[in-house]
Amino acid sequence: MSRLYIARVQREAIQAYGGACACCGVTERRFLAIDHVGGYIEEDSPRSGYAFWLWLRRQNYPAGYRVLCHNCNHAIRFGEDCPHLLARKELQSA
Repeated sequence: MSRLYIARVQREAIQAYGGACACCGVTERRFLAIDHVGGYIEEDSPRSGYAFWLWLRRQNYPAGYRVLCHNCNHAIRFGEDCPHLLARKELQSA
């Protein structure tokens, strides 16, 4: 598979799930990832990598996934609130 083809498959998936981080709105493709909403379930799909991107396409971009930037994804992965969410909560309570 060529790098261009892989990049196109990734771009299609990110666009199919909204094209921006669901938390903070970042749109720079290099900073975006697909997140398994509710966590990864082993029987569900390939975990990551090119096989995952192709699986999403073959499944017609099923529900249960979303776009997050790497910062938001990392915070959520380790059980923390995303910094962007915390900032919004602080603004609302002020």
